[in-house]
Amino acid sequence: MILCLDAGNSSLKLVTYADGSVLERQQWHYSADSSALQNWLQTIVAKVQVILGSCVANADTQAFIEAIVNEPIHWATSTSECSGVVNAYAQPENLGVDRWLTLLASHCALQQPTLTIDHGTALTFDWLTAAGQHLGGWITPGERLMRNSLNTATSRVRTGLENNAENATLAPAVNTQAGVSLGIYAALTGAVRQAINTSEQCFGTRRFAIVETGPTSLCQPLSYDADYYYKKDLVTLGLLLWGQSQDLLDLTDIEISRLFNWKE
Repeated sequence: MILCLDAGNSSLKLVTYADGSVLERQQWHYSADSSALQNWLQTIVAKVQVILGSCVANADTQAFIEAIVNEPIHWATSTSECSGVVNAYAQPENLGVDRWLTLLASHCALQQPTLTIDHGTALTFDWLTAAGQHLGGWITPGERLMRNSLNTATSRVRTGLENNAENATLAPAVNTQAGVSLGIYAALTGAVRQAINTSEQCFGTRRFAIVETGPTSLCQPLSYDADYYYKKDLVTLGLLLWGQSQDLLDLTDIEISRLFNWKE
């Protein structure tokens, strides 16, 4: 069994793999009590051969995760090249490792011009050619950051906790909370729409793929000609490829086919 850790800015996602399949998913928000997570880890740790990790959280959070897991964790880093993907950054370590791993997974699965979209604390976009050349990307605040900025930087705009605009029309709102939710949703989907338009210029074709990950889909309400894939486990799938490149595990061709044959 392989345990993969995706330590984001607000939560830790854990996925176990065996024989080319997902066995179990867990998620722990850093603000929550960790007892249930520790109990779960105790039930599986004897079966785990290797633990792979991706971390974009701060050093204190990473150290706390290491203390909870209490087993060696192999933390991935962004490099100039890995698994057929070439990093566009002159200083490759500055590319967020979650973005890097998403690119590795997308290229392994598709090997076609691809726009990757990750909707988390930040909303990120990256462009990747069929040959595996990373062209660069964008970073913009995600829903939570937009909502928090309005709560903290304004005196009378209180936004509530949830964005319920996904299934709504973008008609003008008649109360503040709805106005914030619709405004944030318009900003996020507007960024996605612009990224899709930019993809045609980057790739020189309208035939490309969109790979999206995040709690909800920002692409579904939009019209586009691209092939579309929504994947929950992009970062942890990329971790498997990174681990393979570091000789930390040995995925068989059958396992790789099960994990990355997205087109069927």
